[in-house]
Amino acid sequence: MVHTSERSKQVTFMVTLRVLVVATLGVLSVTVLESCDRYPRNSVPPRLDHCRYVEIRWPRGILECSFTDAVRLGDGILDANERQYIRSLEPYKITDPNAIRRLGDILSQGAYVGQLKGKLAWSSPIQIDCYRDDGHMASLTVYGTTVVANDKAMFEYPTHISELDLLESQELHPFRMRFECASNLANGLYGAGPLWQAEVKEYPPPATWCDAIVSALRDRSCADKMITRVFACPAASIAHKSPDASNERLRESYYAMNPSCAPDSASDTVLLFETRPGWNQHGGPELFTFDNHDPKGGLVLLNDGTVKFIRTEEELKQLRWK
Repeated sequence: MVHTSERSKQVTFMVTLRVLVVATLGVLSVTVLESCDRYPRNSVPPRLDHCRYVEIRWPRGILECSFTDAVRLGDGILDANERQYIRSLEPYKITDPNAIRRLGDILSQGAYVGQLKGKLAWSSPIQIDCYRDDGHMASLTVYGTTVVANDKAMFEYPTHISELDLLESQELHPFRMRFECASNLANGLYGAGPLWQAEVKEYPPPATWCDAIVSALRDRSCADKMITRVFACPAASIAHKSPDASNERLRESYYAMNPSCAPDSASDTVLLFETRPGWNQHGGPELFTFDNHDPKGGLVLLNDGTVKFIRTEEELKQLRWK
């Protein structure tokens, strides 16, 4: 049997090791825990029995915390009205009993790791408040894989709770898909670096541009499953999928290349743009589609790396294609 003092040292060592590892990753900067001898031995994860609704808040705002690419990708993805609408969704309220039950099931998987004394430094912790018929029942603060309850009890989880679809309203989902699609384009479909980076002397031949990116990705030991995803508009690939999982095949791209764009073309020339499923597609605005997203529209990548969401035929005509 391990003596109490020895067990305390072991637990203290493990907690200290965890803090050092996470701090090294730049996630957790300040954590102060009480002595392990003071830990309650019967601490259990939070329960949502009899919970009627849940409210979720983001400390810096739902737009700033939920769309981390918003600054990098600029203002061309969301217009002013869309930004205002997204901010109006906070606090996000979960009232569906099944969703609350699912959240409760997820929370029940937490492993108690001690009492928090001090604070966790985290760029965007999520605040979850749970209510029953007679009022407030619990407050939880989510720091990635760590949840801190009302009584400062800390619980660790196998996955980032803040990244679960459950914490994202259906109203937000289309905009999230739009940003994921924009990231595909902004990264040049994750080939050997963005297609538009300054040191690129020439772009892949339009007739084989998809094949060229696949070759570059395989040279980096990327699996076909990952390659398939970078060629798919997240919103459109869901809409177009058949029940047969084989529809998720490699030779299917939701993007096309403008053959008239070269590295030395004007910075606002269209380079890549959204289209219907195909492979090695290349051409002009006749291939562009507004149907991949809801609200309707499509994304374009310009020669300088700018990504824009095009909503109307008039906006499409104003783009530089040659």
